[in-house]
Amino acid sequence: MADQPPGGLAGRDADLHPTGPSSRFKSLLPLLLAVAGVIAWSVSLSSIHPYAAPASGLVSQLSVLWWLGVALTAAGIVLELSRESPRTIIMIPTLIALALILHGTLPATEPVPRFSAAYVVAGFSDYIGRTGTALPRLDVRMSWPAMFAAAGMMAKAIGVSTTWFLRWCPLGLNLVDLIPLKVIADTCLRTSRARWAVLAIFLASNWIDQDYFSPQGINVFLFLAAVAIAIRVFAAGGRSPKPVQAIIDSRSWLRLKLFATNLLQLPYGATPNEQPETDTTPGYRVALLVVLLVILGASAVTHQIPPAALCLVFFGFALTGRTSLRMLWVFTAVLVWAWLSWEAHTYWAGHLAKILGSAGQIGSTLNSTVGARLGGKSFGRTLVTDSRLFGAALTWLAAMVGWWALWRRGRTMWTMVVVAVAPVFVAGAVSYGGEVALRVLLFSLAPAAVLTASIIDYAPLRKASVVFLLGVGVLLLVLFPLNRSEERRVGKECRSRW
Repeated sequence: MADQPPGGLAGRDADLHPTGPSSRFKSLLPLLLAVAGVIAWSVSLSSIHPYAAPASGLVSQLSVLWWLGVALTAAGIVLELSRESPRTIIMIPTLIALALILHGTLPATEPVPRFSAAYVVAGFSDYIGRTGTALPRLDVRMSWPAMFAAAGMMAKAIGVSTTWFLRWCPLGLNLVDLIPLKVIADTCLRTSRARWAVLAIFLASNWIDQDYFSPQGINVFLFLAAVAIAIRVFAAGGRSPKPVQAIIDSRSWLRLKLFATNLLQLPYGATPNEQPETDTTPGYRVALLVVLLVILGASAVTHQIPPAALCLVFFGFALTGRTSLRMLWVFTAVLVWAWLSWEAHTYWAGHLAKILGSAGQIGSTLNSTVGARLGGKSFGRTLVTDSRLFGAALTWLAAMVGWWALWRRGRTMWTMVVVAVAPVFVAGAVSYGGEVALRVLLFSLAPAAVLTASIIDYAPLRKASVVFLLGVGVLLLVLFPLNRSEERRVGKECRSRW
């Protein structure tokens, strides 16, 4: 081991176990900052009273200690990310600390979870768990009962009420989402620093409030897991199908590409950042393919939007040569259509005009959903709404800057562009009410985080890139409690009524 180079195993061991007390303290400083942040956060909880919050939400009740907890934890993460190779043993607890502060404040202070929809889901889960049957004529959500059935059976198996899942579900889902997101980051990015930064950006940007006990919360994990397997195990390195490649090689396309690259000040020839197909055993690939198909099946019988979004994502992957499973989008489409025709016929029978009436109207659908949330609000709610619009714009702007900066350095990342854009087209294909814009943003957060972190995905780092990413991170953290604010929708009477 003495002959190991500084960057080898011996160097890493010395890094984790420094010799002097001062070096040991400096090595553990990021973790100590995160622990101090959690302590400050826990002390601040006594001053938070959710049901006494004004229209602007809990942000007006957050004490200096709460903000100190956020600052200390964020400082620990930034300090560890300043290393050339952040340590897994340090990054995991610091990220958990950040998730606990951001996504655990409401569960820790609310005697009763606030969303009435969560109690409806718990009721559905309890009914299916006891009777083994769904009631699609009672509620449209019962036409996609897989999540309800799973929760009902799990609650029955461990001997608890289905309402037991409600309180800490937001924190649990955000932590679970980090697992496939880390796989995606490891596939798309080259440096360890940028790969870990993706997770912190995702936690700070996920204020969407759709991570309560619900099918869409579970489907974010299924969505990310399916994308992770498709691009990690079944990558294709950017080899497009022959018909598509013929278009790309045509003179008209080359002229358009030359014009676009000159307009955006991009290099004409850029190396695809997507990884080639990994060297795995046939047995491993078959096992992961089975897992992928199970995920797609579970998504198809759990919710309407995520499987449709996955179908579009896989179609984009096939066109751009980002996965070797080029017919996967067809399989996903068949699953969606089969379930809709078989079990969900109660949903669409006699309501086709309502379901398909907004097809192709992407702009009007998004504008109507956003516009409906802007009008007729008090000053506090207007402040929250404006902050959310700014937060959404910041997330997309940071992703576009990261994509542009990556291309300026001679690399492209079309995989994440496809994942981010595909859900937008779902909004124009289905009629889903006022939350469709939030759902579109929800499924674009992960690819946006990867694109944003790509701005520091090279060495040596440039000061401008670091300052930009730090500025985005600070803004996201400052806006998070205001964006996460929501009017108290449910009280104790809702729980007793359930």
